[in-house]
Amino acid sequence: MPNTKYEILNTSPGASSGFTLIEVLLAFFVVLIGIGGAFGLMTFLVSVSATDTNRLIAVYLAQEGAEITRNIRDGNFISGSDWDDGISPTDCLSGCQGDYNDASLVAYGNTFLNLDANNMYSYDAGTPRIFKRKITTVDGAGGNKITVTVEVFWEDRGKQRTEAVIAELYNY
Repeated sequence: MPNTKYEILNTSPGASSGFTLIEVLLAFFVVLIGIGGAFGLMTFLVSVSATDTNRLIAVYLAQEGAEITRNIRDGNFISGSDWDDGISPTDCLSGCQGDYNDASLVAYGNTFLNLDANNMYSYDAGTPRIFKRKITTVDGAGGNKITVTVEVFWEDRGKQRTEAVIAELYNY
């Protein structure tokens, strides 16, 4: 069998073996749409990530507020004071605030929590952050139970956000 070599010849007059302008523009727009979509997705994910971070911090701050009231109650037991000193609803009629180094809650002052050099939130020293924490207590079970509601407020991209935690403390 003889060796046969086939060659395709372009016989049309004036034809070249390159891309046409329409093919180049179409490829350019397809790549541009892909890059634009990826950039838009990354921008969305970054903004959602910042919102989720603030929400997670707010949930932890709300839980911390419930633990603060629990610590005050436990401190009262240790010191021999009434179990609800400093956390009873009559102490703060329109809400309270406090942090770990407080022996009792104080009236809610609508103030921002500060972040100190040790990355701890408090009302004392530090840089003011975007979060406010309000602790509300309600009597129940004939004076042997207090329901604690802790709300953390902050503003994110022009919207007021809130996270809340509810805990029950008992006179045991």
